[in-house]
Amino acid sequence: MTEENIDVTKVWTVLDTLSDQQEAIDKEVSAYNTKKLQPYYAARRSKLLEIPDFWSYAVRGSAELLDQYSTAEDISLLMSLKDLYVEYGNEKPDDFTIEFVFHPNKYLDDESLTLRKAFTYRTKKTTKTSSKDDDDEDDEDNKDDEGEEKEPWYLQLLEKASDRALQKDNKVHVSEPVTIKWKKGQNLTKLTGTGINSLFGWFGYVGEGPGDFPSGEDLTRIIVEQLFPFATEYYLEGVKDQAQVEAEYDLDEDEEEDIGDDDADEIKNKKKHSESEDEEDEPSKKKIKTK
Repeated sequence: MTEENIDVTKVWTVLDTLSDQQEAIDKEVSAYNTKKLQPYYAARRSKLLEIPDFWSYAVRGSAELLDQYSTAEDISLLMSLKDLYVEYGNEKPDDFTIEFVFHPNKYLDDESLTLRKAFTYRTKKTTKTSSKDDDDEDDEDNKDDEGEEKEPWYLQLLEKASDRALQKDNKVHVSEPVTIKWKKGQNLTKLTGTGINSLFGWFGYVGEGPGDFPSGEDLTRIIVEQLFPFATEYYLEGVKDQAQVEAEYDLDEDEEEDIGDDDADEIKNKKKHSESEDEEDEPSKKKIKTK
């Protein structure tokens, strides 16, 4: 078969159909994995609760969560995290609810020690408007680098690719804001003066519309796709980091305590010598001052 005899449009139609089938299979596999993992997550949850401070150490292990999304006060509150769990919908595995459970602490009112934020996967509520600029861009897209009209089959491929990308971009996880009751003067979502949004402002994240929590989708992904499923790995990383910090602290203390008598006398002599020099310099300082 020569290149001239190939009907590219028909070939691409077949490929487009196969691509749709692949996407459908990917969704089935993802839904199957989610369903099969639920009993595992449930069994793991009860065991993790038996480990003291498990989730506070797991949070310590997520440098991205702490460095990019958390203030110092946020981290202090996260250290009282008792449990973190992601529950997926049985009928719609793309929907999920994230549950945070905290030990009593100085920030949250007792009524807000358990916070649940539900997410639904659906099409964005947006409308596309046409303008003259859009029409001009379309005309430019119809031409190649030399200004010649592109082949009809190629334009069809561009249209299909654009429609597919638009369908994917129009899907989003949305959520209702969650009200947090704070103890008096402890609302971490208020401005701290550091220019950083509190991580707990994410509980007001909606998923679409102006004025939403910045990078809310990315933060949700970190929790759902990283921290929760790989909690044990993050815990071990957090334990290692904490042990390193404590070791450095102990080393500094040991260096101060291990100063010998000779060293102590030397330090005292240096200090006495320094004080003596200061006393000798004092008259000259006073003389300069009185000029």
